[in-house]
Amino acid sequence: MNGGGTAVPPPQAIISLYGQWAGPGGLSYIIRQQGSYITIQEMNPWLGVTAVGEGTINGNIVNLSYTTAIGTAGQAQLQISPDGRQMLGQSRDMVTGVTMPMQMQR
Repeated sequence: MNGGGTAVPPPQAIISLYGQWAGPGGLSYIIRQQGSYITIQEMNPWLGVTAVGEGTINGNIVNLSYTTAIGTAGQAQLQISPDGRQMLGQSRDMVTGVTMPMQMQR
């Protein structure tokens, strides 16, 4: 309790996203995590690493900034499912302005 007599909620547990995730079309994502900070690497089975990024987890939302292998940069926001096994959202390429759906699961 604080000095006013009201309960202070406990800090929210950070969801672990560490590990390998699968995406559409054979893409895979490798996530490394330290607390609420993550790094991500997108792997294409034919092209190798196609994007790298970093970001933060805030509750069940992941915000990422990334750079692609062709030199464009973008941002993504994903929502983590309640069971922590799926992330859905969208990415926006800051060079072309194209917004695309993004999903991954484990």
